[in-house]
Amino acid sequence: MMGDPAPGDRRISVVIPTLNEEEHLPALLEDLDAWDPGIPVVVADGGSRDGTRRIALSRGCRVTYTPPGRGRQMNAGARMTRTPWILFLHADSRLDHHALNEAKAFARNQQAAACFRLAIDHPRAVFRLIELGQRLRERWLGLPYGDQGLLISRPLFDQVGGFPRVPVMEDVLVVRALARAGKAVERLPARIRTSPRRYLASGPWRQLARNAWSISRLFLGAAPERIAPSYPPRTAGEAGMTVHPGGPDPLAGTVAVFAKAPRVGHVKTRLAAGIGDDGALRVYRRLLETTVREAHAFGARTVICYDPEDGRSELARFLGVEAARFRYQGDGDLGRRMDRMLSRALEEGGPAVVIGTDIPGLDREVLRRAFRALAEADVVLGPSLDGGYYLLGLNRPAPELFTGMAWSEATVLDETRTRARRSGRTVMELEPLRDVDRPDDLTDELRRIAGVLPAGTPEPAPHTGSDG
Repeated sequence: MMGDPAPGDRRISVVIPTLNEEEHLPALLEDLDAWDPGIPVVVADGGSRDGTRRIALSRGCRVTYTPPGRGRQMNAGARMTRTPWILFLHADSRLDHHALNEAKAFARNQQAAACFRLAIDHPRAVFRLIELGQRLRERWLGLPYGDQGLLISRPLFDQVGGFPRVPVMEDVLVVRALARAGKAVERLPARIRTSPRRYLASGPWRQLARNAWSISRLFLGAAPERIAPSYPPRTAGEAGMTVHPGGPDPLAGTVAVFAKAPRVGHVKTRLAAGIGDDGALRVYRRLLETTVREAHAFGARTVICYDPEDGRSELARFLGVEAARFRYQGDGDLGRRMDRMLSRALEEGGPAVVIGTDIPGLDREVLRRAFRALAEADVVLGPSLDGGYYLLGLNRPAPELFTGMAWSEATVLDETRTRARRSGRTVMELEPLRDVDRPDDLTDELRRIAGVLPAGTPEPAPHTGSDG
C-alpha cells in the first residue's frame, strides 16, 4: 500500500496541460513565479501550433510534447515531477498568493486531494449564477470542475491510476476514482480565477446546459468517446485566439536507427531468458522491421547504425534495399557510439535523432513530434518507463551527454536531463513509452509472434487505421 508523503514535506510541482495557449500561459507563469520562483512547473503540450512551447521553455519550465488529450498530457507531465504533491492547473487560470499559500498549507496537513473555489473572470451576473451552481454541484455530487485545479498527493494519484486517457470528462472520472478510493476532494478556502472564454464562445446558458447534459450522460453510462462530439474543440484557435500556422514539418534531418544483426542468441537477451532465444529473435525481427518502416514513412534520412561490424549484409537482406544507408556504429560503449553516429548525422545537415528498436509505440507521429520539438529546443528526449530513453535528438553535437554515463542504471534519463541543462541547453520531452525487455512488456501481437500467447486468446481484428 502506498503511504502519504512524509510529514512536513510540502513540496509541490505544477503541471499545466496546453494547446495553443500563448495568450493565457504567461500570466499564470507570472503568478507562480511571483509566489515561488523555484517551484517546478511542467507544461504538458498537446501539439500547439502557436508559441506556447517556446514561451514555456523561455520561462524555465520543463516541457513535454505529447499527442493531444488533456488526461494524457497531464499524466505525461506528472511523470516528469519528483515532488510528493502535484497541482494540476489549466493554462487560463490565475492564482494569487493566498490561494497558493492555502495549497501549501493543505499539503502540510497531509490531506489527499483538494481544489480551489471557482471564480469566473467576468463581471456579468450570469457568471455569479454559474459559480453558485458549481458550489451546489460540489456539495450534492462532490464534483469539482477541472477549472478549479487539482492538488493531489503523488501516492494517491498513482493509486487511482492517474487521469483516464479519454477525450473529455477526465476531470469527472478522476474525481469518481478518488471517491471509490475513499478520498473526497476537499475545497480550499481560496479562489482560482478562470477565463470565461468557453462560455463566451458558446453562450453562457448553452455551455452550462451542455455541461449538465454531458455529466448526466456519463452518469447514465455513456462512454466519454460518445460524449466528445457534443463538446466544442479544445483549441485556442476555436475560441478566437490567433494561432500561427507554424510552417511545414521540419523533415530535413536524420533518423539514426541503432540495430543489431538479427542473430539468434545475440538480440533481446533479457527477453530471451523468459521466452527463449528463438522467440526473442522473432520479436526482435518484428520490432526492427516496424521501426525502420516507420522511420522511412516519416520522410527524413534514415541511417541504419549497425552492430557488429560484419552485420551489414544480414541487416540489408532482412530489411531490403529500401533501407538504403548503413553505417557501422564503431567501438566504445553505448554513449561513445551514439555520440559518433549523431555527430556524423549532424555534419550532413539538419537535426538528428537516434532511436532503438525495442519500442512498439515508436511510430512516424512520435518522430514528427521529435523533429518539431527540435525546431524549438536544443535537445529532445523520449523517456522510457525504465528510467532510460528511447529517443534522443540534437541540433548540434553534445558530447557531454554521453561520456561517463552508467548506461545500465535507471538514472540515465535524469542524468541526461541534468547534464543538458547544466550545459545551457533547452530540453523538451516526448510522451513516455514502454520498451520491450522482459516477457511482461510484450504486447499481444508480440506474444503471438514469440509463440507465448496464452491459449484461447482471440485473434486481433485486422488493422484498418490510416498510415497518415
